Amino acid sequence: MTTSDAKQDTQADLDAAELDGLLGSTTDRFRQETRADDVEAGRARIMVRFALFSVGVGANSVTSCYLASVGFYEERLHSKEVFGFQMLVFQGVMLFTIMLQHLYDDHFEQRHGVRTAFGFRIICPGIAQLALAFLMPYCSSPSQVLILGALGSFLSTSQWSTAAQLGSVLLPGGSVMVGAGSMAGSASTVFTAPLVGFGPSSDMRTAIVFYGIGALLTAVGTGIFCFYHMMATDAAETDDSQRQSISGRLSISYQAIEESQELAASSDSQGHTRVSSTMVTVLLFCNTFTSFFATPFFTLATPHQSQALMLRKLGGDAIGRFTALTHSSKYGRTSTVEPWVRSLCVGLSIFKVLPMLYIVHWLQEAGMGVVASDDSRLNLVALFMFSIGSYADGMLNVDAQLLVPDGQRKSVTRANVLSAASGALVAVLAGMSVRHGEDYVR
Repeated sequence: MTTSDAKQDTQADLDAAELDGLLGSTTDRFRQETRADDVEAGRARIMVRFALFSVGVGANSVTSCYLASVGFYEERLHSKEVFGFQMLVFQGVMLFTIMLQHLYDDHFEQRHGVRTAFGFRIICPGIAQLALAFLMPYCSSPSQVLILGALGSFLSTSQWSTAAQLGSVLLPGGSVMVGAGSMAGSASTVFTAPLVGFGPSSDMRTAIVFYGIGALLTAVGTGIFCFYHMMATDAAETDDSQRQSISGRLSISYQAIEESQELAASSDSQGHTRVSSTMVTVLLFCNTFTSFFATPFFTLATPHQSQALMLRKLGGDAIGRFTALTHSSKYGRTSTVEPWVRSLCVGLSIFKVLPMLYIVHWLQEAGMGVVASDDSRLNLVALFMFSIGSYADGMLNVDAQLLVPDGQRKSVTRANVLSAASGALVAVLAGMSVRHGEDYVR
């Protein structure tokens, strides 16, 4: 081998080594960028979940204080009947609000734009609830209690149902995240009521502090969403780096909702939606019915026991929804809920009839002065029943959303909420009819 050949071989080896080094550094840089993108996307998902959770907390904190005041209003107004009418008005207005949304939301979104319509329906009700929070402790007549309850139901329902529709488009199980926040807002009363000493015999100052904490949670939750909503821009103006941010994801979701309204769904997907929606509608109706049927009987017990039962309901709702949130976090946009989960939800909805009958029987005997004062078993049964009901409700919603494309999840979520609200209203009406029918017979 000549000296020139050796030099050429050496240069070739150097060139190959340099090329390997360049490829290696390029591969390492690509991996680092991919990891960075994954980290950024993970942070964005966390922030999206946090924003949805926050608006859920804000939407339900004030009205949960209102419902947890069953013993307070019973003592203040000297009436055991007012709570039944509170529940009736609250659930009736909720159903009316959802029907209005079902009829007119798409019209206003097309006229004013999805971003404007969603911002108005989420932010403005949260602000209005702050005023209600400071009026509710001063109610001195049943009519005032019912009027403020109707306004609170209208504002709260508009806020959380709109947020749930948006969450279902933002990420899989997003509506469950809103529901978990809503249940957390409800559960906050379980801790704040004993913390400030709020109960049936509380004075006005304690009641104002109790409702003030609910108003604070509403202000914080609504404010967090308002901040990100104001940062959202037109999706066409959102570059690749912004798409991973929460404001960018909001922009893209608003655009997806607009596109879903402009494009007609295919006949296959429409048929699939009808079949799945019919099944879920029946299950949600039955599940919610068994959760609310016993509530008109709460005031058959003492004011302290009725308030404790309502707090158990709010706490059980939160436990069940957080369990559903944990379970649904593993699903992606193209995932489907396993058949065994759907069967479990059906089984739980049927099984709930047993604890519901136990609670009603216990309260009926309490109204006749038959049972002892120990209600620890009753509270445990109530906590268990409301927990499994809330879990089934959350998983059924996720199941229905994952069966349809992203653009249809908003309408499916709205239909599910309508079904659940219908079940709650019919349950309260049925419970009041049974209770007052027995009173009439006696």
